[in-house]
Amino acid sequence: MRRRSLGLEQRVATWHVVSALLRYPDEDLIAALPAIREAAIAERVVEVESIAKLIDDWSARDLIDLQTEYVERFDLGRQSSLYMSWHQYGDRRQRGLVLLKLKRAYQENDMHPVEDELPDWLPLMLEFAAFAPDPAGADLLQKWRAPIELVRKVLHDQGQPQAVLFDALSATLPKMGSNLRETVEQLLAQGPPDEEVGLEPFGPGNEMPSGQSAPQMPIPTAAGGHDWRS
Repeated sequence: MRRRSLGLEQRVATWHVVSALLRYPDEDLIAALPAIREAAIAERVVEVESIAKLIDDWSARDLIDLQTEYVERFDLGRQSSLYMSWHQYGDRRQRGLVLLKLKRAYQENDMHPVEDELPDWLPLMLEFAAFAPDPAGADLLQKWRAPIELVRKVLHDQGQPQAVLFDALSATLPKMGSNLRETVEQLLAQGPPDEEVGLEPFGPGNEMPSGQSAPQMPIPTAAGGHDWRS
């Protein structure tokens, strides 16, 4: 994939589209697919042709099949989890502190995510990146670049169609260096730490039991004023 210079609007539009398409495929998301496709084309998101094809494929498939595949891929697949800090900390206590810092970063930028979702969930991170003042959003994604690239590699190795979404996301961020590639390989080889001491520092009521599907936020309004739910 050739990396090219992208403007802020194009990066923001890409983050919106990728965020929407990485959510659990419920009836609302399926109904919004035509509008998401139209917005992706109109706003020239990265990898737009491949993303449009992905949407077309999903539109022609049974919802139950899409939901089953999503759970197997992102809820049960340890190395393809959409919870970014999980890949580096597992359920160690340090992860709770990381989640607290993420939540505070959102609040400091006037973003108040739903309380029943962990703040390291990638679709939520992407929405923050799209809404936060530049360059706070891009800086956050770059900070979590290693687990993003890990999931991207795993999806490609498995031949999964969602890999194109991570290709698009990666193209909005700086070119990968050798240190980052080494970190990704380490995460791939080692996997999340096995120690399980809970996420107490994040506060009661915010833990997500292992294997539980992510609660769904409303499909966001895209850059440029597109309401995908209409």
